[in-house]
Amino acid sequence: MKTLTYQCTLLTDIVLNAKSATEGANQTLDFIPGNNFLGITASKLYAELDAHTAWLIFHSGKVRFGDAHLLVNNCRCVKAPAAMYYPKLGSAAEECYVYHSLSQPWSSDLREKQLKQLRNGFYAFTSKGDAIEARAEKVFMVKSAYDRERRCSKDNCMYGYEALCAGSEMAFTVEIDDDVEDKVYSMIEQALIGNKHLGRSRTAQYGLVSIKPCAFEEAGTCDKPVGELVTIYADGRLIFYNEDGFPTYQPTAQQLHLPEGSEIRWDLSQIRTFCYAPWNYKRQAYDTDRCGLEKGSVIVAKCPSAIACRDAYVGAYCNEGFGKVVYNPCFLNAKSDGRTTFAFREVARDVADCAQKKDLPHTPLMELLDARKKVEEQEYGIYESVNAFVEQYGSRFKNAAFASQWGTIRSIAMAHADEGKLMDELFKEPRSYLVHGTAKDKWAEKGRLSLLRDFCVNTSHGLLQRALVNLASEMAKTIKA
Repeated sequence: MKTLTYQCTLLTDIVLNAKSATEGANQTLDFIPGNNFLGITASKLYAELDAHTAWLIFHSGKVRFGDAHLLVNNCRCVKAPAAMYYPKLGSAAEECYVYHSLSQPWSSDLREKQLKQLRNGFYAFTSKGDAIEARAEKVFMVKSAYDRERRCSKDNCMYGYEALCAGSEMAFTVEIDDDVEDKVYSMIEQALIGNKHLGRSRTAQYGLVSIKPCAFEEAGTCDKPVGELVTIYADGRLIFYNEDGFPTYQPTAQQLHLPEGSEIRWDLSQIRTFCYAPWNYKRQAYDTDRCGLEKGSVIVAKCPSAIACRDAYVGAYCNEGFGKVVYNPCFLNAKSDGRTTFAFREVARDVADCAQKKDLPHTPLMELLDARKKVEEQEYGIYESVNAFVEQYGSRFKNAAFASQWGTIRSIAMAHADEGKLMDELFKEPRSYLVHGTAKDKWAEKGRLSLLRDFCVNTSHGLLQRALVNLASEMAKTIKA
């Protein structure tokens, strides 16, 4: 078998909905299914090939386009194994157990920890014994349909797209059986390499990716003696059919390519499922529902003889990336107490354009947005300083007479945009409002005048009028309350 390895870099955001429904809340996948790469290849080659070669590449199952997962430290990540558990109030980095390796999972010590299944995210299990967590960055955007007649947004046609952020780097493989002609290798490679489009809205702003050959590391496997339990990890989504042709969530040992006489231990297995109806664009109709085992599921079996294979494709739709399994992966090994042998590390955020600081162009629109941003930041700063003053010193002004005085201060502030004149009207001796007449004695008590003067002095230049108007309004309401 020949394996072609590629790196897929997202040049723009891409939309890959988890379900084909167009109404209601929808989420995007955190990986790229292999059928996208099959579609890219088919769009380039299908019309040029003879019937036999087209069937061999796209329908026979002898050429398998794998799913693309995040690439971290040149290591292809895998979905979090469902067999791994960690304490409910802790994290996998502190303590992580492999379920089928626990001799007494019902012990009082483990029950007190309330073990929780590891479900979300991807992990790069490196040859150095590290398990590096990686999460794909996503962004959500609200869109509107376009009314061509009125040349504006169409009424009542709002929708949202959740997308994988541009800049993400992913890795995938294309496996080709040995009996396939050598010329097929170069044909597939020429069709895949370069800038391509995939996902939804690819004719608009989404879906541009760059594909190039790349060698990367994958999680290894290990040999297990006869008599020990064999673990089968679902690296891809698995779809099986029973003898009556109906989907099943309980594959047989034969369907999993296990030796004759093997027994599947469902009590030790950790299974997660999925179900969706794919949309067939060519026929403009839904295909039959695809029901199966989700990525990360772990099946445990007892085999009478050793397992020779390391990884394989099982079940249906293998040409589209479904069915990839790994036998006895090293990341499911455990110590005598059931703890994993890998050291989990903190999240390594996927590098994406949305998370990087970029130099924006100096256009009239950007200048307008920048000015609005500064105004909002100034307003926020004013509200913060006013709220702090009211909360800290409001009790010193608990007197009915101060309500009218704060109203007068507000009127003076609104009448004087010049900060120098405003300060003179309030604080300049001998005739300003707060330092003569009946107000003088009241404001001299408890340091009230000094508090207000400090507030005005500490307010940023150009913001005094707005800050004083807001403060006077809030203080008047506080006193009346």
